[in-house]
Order: sequence, then structure tokens, then C-alpha cells
Amino acid sequence: MPRCGPESKSSGIGRCIAWFWPRCEARVVNQKVLLTGRPGSGKTTLIQRVVNKLRQRAGGFYTEEIQDGGARAGFKIVTLDRDEIVFAHVDFQTAERIGKYRIDLSALEAVGVKAIREAVQAQRLVVIYEIGPMEIRSVFFVKQ
Repeated sequence: MPRCGPESKSSGIGRCIAWFWPRCEARVVNQKVLLTGRPGSGKTTLIQRVVNKLRQRAGGFYTEEIQDGGARAGFKIVTLDRDEIVFAHVDFQTAERIGKYRIDLSALEAVGVKAIREAVQAQRLVVIYEIGPMEIRSVFFVKQ
């Protein structure tokens, strides 16, 4: 991997992933970076740090856990413009369900899918974290 770090003049997202967070794996595939790692390995932190270091503007979203008394209670979508909305929670009363979480697909579509569309239209780098079982329940998300 090329030399990376604060002294690097490169702003390429795929170039410096390992320097930022060695516990995750990243591969550039047709100008897409696929990031994988076990739960708690720092994927969200990595995305936040890399996006903040980029010279180009980015759009899209990442997910964050919602904790209640030390236990995971749900997930929220956070856009790179800092909009956020809860889209999965143990206390929701929605029809869609994955494990113990009920999913509000309209929240994902109103905030997450909107952030993706806006980034694509503005020809920005698009960040999507994560693409998992909850997100792929949305037809609008999958089409993006």
C-alpha cells in the first residue's frame, strides 16, 4: 500500500484507509471502496475520519447505534450534513422487522435515500454505511 499519513499529499479515499484504521479492511473496486470489519472494530469512526480529511465534498450517510442502559436499542441514520433520524428501534410499532428491531423504512427513505440522491446530483463522493439487512428492505434504497 502507498505511504499514507498526515504528510501525504493524496486525498484519495482508497489510498489511506489502512493508515487511519488498521482493524478494518478496505478494497477499491471500480472506484468504490468496500469496508468490512467486525462489530465494534471502528468502521463508523473510520468513515467519519476519512470523510473529514478529504479535499472533495462528500454526501450520503452512515448509521449509528442507539444505546439504552448499555444495550443496543436501535439505529439511526446520520447524513454527512448532520441530519439524523431513528430508523430502527426495539420500541417501534411498525410492520417491518429484523430480529428484535422494528424498522421505519420511510425514515430511511426520507433522510438516507435523499442524502444519496443529493450527492449523486451534485456529483460528490457518495458515502453509504451501511448496506445491511435493514437497508435492503427499502425498494428506494436498493434502486439508488
